[in-house]
Amino acid sequence: MNTHEYLSQMESALKGLSDDEKASLLEEISSHLSEGQTDPQLGEDETPPLDRLAIEMGNPIELGRRLKQIHHPNRWLEYLMIVIPNIFVLPLIYWIITLLFPSNLSLLSPQKQFLYASIRVSIVVQIGLVILGVLIYKRQGSITGLIYWLSSIWLSIFSMCYREERWSISGTYNQSPGGLAESIFLNLFLIGLLIWLSRILWKIRDPLWFTFVALPFLTSLGNLVTAQVLLSGVFPNGYTLPDWRLGWFGLPQITVVIWPAIFIFPKQRIFRWLALLVNAFPFALMNIIASSHHPYLITLWVFPVLLVVINWISDSLSLKVKSKSVL
Repeated sequence: MNTHEYLSQMESALKGLSDDEKASLLEEISSHLSEGQTDPQLGEDETPPLDRLAIEMGNPIELGRRLKQIHHPNRWLEYLMIVIPNIFVLPLIYWIITLLFPSNLSLLSPQKQFLYASIRVSIVVQIGLVILGVLIYKRQGSITGLIYWLSSIWLSIFSMCYREERWSISGTYNQSPGGLAESIFLNLFLIGLLIWLSRILWKIRDPLWFTFVALPFLTSLGNLVTAQVLLSGVFPNGYTLPDWRLGWFGLPQITVVIWPAIFIFPKQRIFRWLALLVNAFPFALMNIIASSHHPYLITLWVFPVLLVVINWISDSLSLKVKSKSVL
């Protein structure tokens, strides 16, 4: 592969960036290639210097995608694909289903009918968002929306299986061949999604993205544990979160508008850590206040915030060490 071929492939991978950003990046990479060919260390074996340099820098298409993740063109697409479904689409689904209750699920109570229908419709919507995330990733190398909705759909299916006792042979839905087949399919789907998400995280190998995925998992764990505690009767007067509102929007809705903007639009890494903290802190604080007399629940809800803070500090120290080693 010569210099022209390498830059041509990388230019294709940079599709979506502005002409100025693309020209600047190609000029910088071209400069590295030219300088690298004069490096005597790249000519120690029979491999041509340019080929060895290309190996060091990585595949031009993959390098282009990594650069696009840094420069992040069309950030508003990923912002909207996180905010709009959470603020409007999914709540609208729940509202519509309350009006159009399924009447053919005679084995289920009205409350279970609502859960049965609403969670399945929301999963279909989330599948569409995952597909959109894949298309955005392939087109412009941005992976935020894909990882966000992959995590979300996994947790939605997991919660559905948990509520419907899909892992119990004596569960209501496993008493018929069709229900048992559905349970097997759902579990295989969960495994497939988890493998896909794990492969993405392994490929990135970045504590920032590990924390990004861990937060919704920890929040769901907190919700499940809290639900079990409620069933045990520890809270005879109910478990009420503080109603902090700004006009029509409660704190959860305000948070989901703010944290993606902080995470997606700035280019500096420190803002992404700040966004994760903004994402974790409000809901954790609401639950800590609601469970103020139960230390084990407080510990459970403090953990997501601690995870962000500890990984943020560790990541900052690691970057400082790397920068000193380069100097």
